[in-house]
Amino acid sequence: VYGVEPHGSEAMSLALERNELVPIQPHSVADGLNAPFAGLWTLALCRRYLDDIVLLDDPTILAGMRFAVERLKQVLEPAGAAALAAVLAGRIPIREQERVAVVLSGGNVEVARLGPLLQAAGTLPSAER
Repeated sequence: VYGVEPHGSEAMSLALERNELVPIQPHSVADGLNAPFAGLWTLALCRRYLDDIVLLDDPTILAGMRFAVERLKQVLEPAGAAALAAVLAGRIPIREQERVAVVLSGGNVEVARLGPLLQAAGTLPSAER
C-alpha cells in the first residue's frame, strides 16, 4: 500500500520522517491533498499500513488527470488522479504478474479550470505504450 503526496504538500512524509506532527504551508494544484499537518490518527495508520509514500510534482499529477480524461473518459480532480499518476509514472514498484488496484476519486474540478489544468500536464513515460 502506497501513499502519494504532492511536492510542497508533504505533511505526512515529513511527519513520518521526523516522527512528529510537522505544520506546513501546503501548496499544490492537488488542493484535496493540501493538509497543513498530518493528524495523529492518520500518522499512526500510515505508519502501520503504508509501504512508502511517493512524492509527485504538479505536472505529473496533472498528467494522470489528463490520462484519465483521454483514456478512461473520467474527469478526476488533481488529488483524485495522484495515485493513477504515480502508477503510470512508474513511481510505484510493481512486480511482473502482480495485480494492482488504484483508487480514482473526486470529480470536484470546475469546468472552467479543466482546460488550463490539462494544458499544464506533464508527460507520463508509460502513457506512450
